[in-house]
Amino acid sequence: MYTTKARVSYSQLAPDCRLSLTALLDLFQDCGAFQAEDAGLGLSVLDARGQGWLLSRWRVRLLAPLPKIGSTVTVSTQVYSCRISMAHRHYWLRSEDGALLAEGDALWVLFDKASQKPVPAVSGCQDYLEPAELAPPEGLPRRLSPAEGPEMPAFPVTAEMLDTNRHCNNVRAIGLCARYLPEGFSFSGFAADYHRQLPAGASVTPRVSVAENGVTVTLSVDNAVCITAAFLR
Repeated sequence: MYTTKARVSYSQLAPDCRLSLTALLDLFQDCGAFQAEDAGLGLSVLDARGQGWLLSRWRVRLLAPLPKIGSTVTVSTQVYSCRISMAHRHYWLRSEDGALLAEGDALWVLFDKASQKPVPAVSGCQDYLEPAELAPPEGLPRRLSPAEGPEMPAFPVTAEMLDTNRHCNNVRAIGLCARYLPEGFSFSGFAADYHRQLPAGASVTPRVSVAENGVTVTLSVDNAVCITAAFLR
């Protein structure tokens, strides 16, 4: 298990003055990136190989109120399975006194940037793989169905949304989905499935479904589903 510490800043707060979902996902993602860097498998190494990681799935459960500004938190991660082109990575967020605040699980795919095809993932995570009996947090769907609600006005993928792979950053995409949550909506579970990239300049069409158990948002390009995110009560 790899662990880092962080302090919650003002820029990471949601309107309720607690750590936002996107800031939580950033903490999780950064912790994994730091582990890769420290293991000698960071961005520069993968870039020299013409490779990168794509996120396929998030599953996150909020177990307690997220921390407020100034709080010191511990973020931990562990790659517990690595097969074919896929790496399964678990995440934990704990308070300064060790209380578990949030737990997450993600599926990452190692790909070749030139061919845009998967490559064996063991070459990208063998130095920090720790096999374990871990699984996504309980009570979250294994698969998501695209939102069936009405289409919302389209918007473009702009330069400030892009990451090092030159597509909309996966956490920024969740922030785009969260725009369509009803005011005051609260959730304890979150799930996202990524099917296609949101490339620079693409016109993205959102679709939103509201149900008793939560809100589902789908982002599509040219009628092809790219991302579906579910915010669950």
